[in-house]
Amino acid sequence: MTLGYIASHDKDLANTMINLNAIPPLLDAFTNEEEDHIKSASAWSIGQIGKHSSSHALMTAKFGVLPKLLSTFLHPGSSEDLRSKCKNALKAIVGNLTHLQPLDSLLQVNQYKSLGFFLFPIIKTRKTKLCGLVFCLNLPFVFSLIFLVLTCR
Repeated sequence: MTLGYIASHDKDLANTMINLNAIPPLLDAFTNEEEDHIKSASAWSIGQIGKHSSSHALMTAKFGVLPKLLSTFLHPGSSEDLRSKCKNALKAIVGNLTHLQPLDSLLQVNQYKSLGFFLFPIIKTRKTKLCGLVFCLNLPFVFSLIFLVLTCR
């Protein structure tokens, strides 16, 4: 949690955390620990590192945290605190992404309606940024994105 507290105060401190490779140990703790409170602290810390800007979100997403956070959020055995921390971390990171390619990894999780819970607000609030990026995406991703928007209203 210390890493999360440090990263939460300033974007430069969060950038330092990324440059010092703080995300892989946090992701390892999130993935391999049995206790939900340790997973919760790791998810919260990852969200604090990725929340500051689009570059922070992109660098955080490149470590593969998004599908793991979403899978844990959707897992029925996860505690309420863990689900809340995963949800907040996902919203913080996905909310700052201006590149949609990292979201492609989320489509591997087969829970489309839950995935739309995170994507629909982003699409709704960032229409102008997304319009220019749609041309860079592959067609299956675009069709999946359209499917999500239509089924989650």
